[in-house]
Amino acid sequence: MRDIRERAAMLPDTPRIGRRVPELDQLPLDEQAVVKDVLESLLLKYQARRWEEARAAAATAPAKKAAPKRSAHATAR
Repeated sequence: MRDIRERAAMLPDTPRIGRRVPELDQLPLDEQAVVKDVLESLLLKYQARRWEEARAAAATAPAKKAAPKRSAHATAR
């Protein structure tokens, strides 16, 4: 499992997050674990939302019609 700094490095580099990450070292280990769990759950929630949106978009996309197959005698001429 990745540590808190690796997870934080995957987050967008915004000023708010960038300033907060060094402060994590000042937290007790049990609270660091809570922060890690919260970040992981938010990342999973985001990924699940993206997957669901992609699945819904694929389900509503019009189906492509297959090209008609040519018979063997039509192409042998």
